[in-house]
Amino acid sequence: MTGPQARPFVRMFDQLTEQHDSALWPGLRARATTDWLTPLQAGLATIDRAESATLVLAVFRGLILDIDATADVDRADDAFGLLLRTLDPEAPRISRDEGTVKSPTSA
Repeated sequence: MTGPQARPFVRMFDQLTEQHDSALWPGLRARATTDWLTPLQAGLATIDRAESATLVLAVFRGLILDIDATADVDRADDAFGLLLRTLDPEAPRISRDEGTVKSPTSA
């Protein structure tokens, strides 16, 4: 989601949320929040952290805005990795350079 090919979609998301009252996407901001909560709760329930869904969604949205404003993908990726390890210390590390997921012991 943070790769170069996704950047136009990140900018589009930001622009659409700014125009949330438009006739084209009425209620977009509310739906862009509530539509993600149930899947996030379900996924986070697998690590007994379902109550963190709102926090995780807020971080996602904040990092999207951050990347759009600063283009500092490495810093945003580092922050996202910190969030993952805070939620689950056993979370695999993601290596952008290799496009792989590494276990914590191989990082």
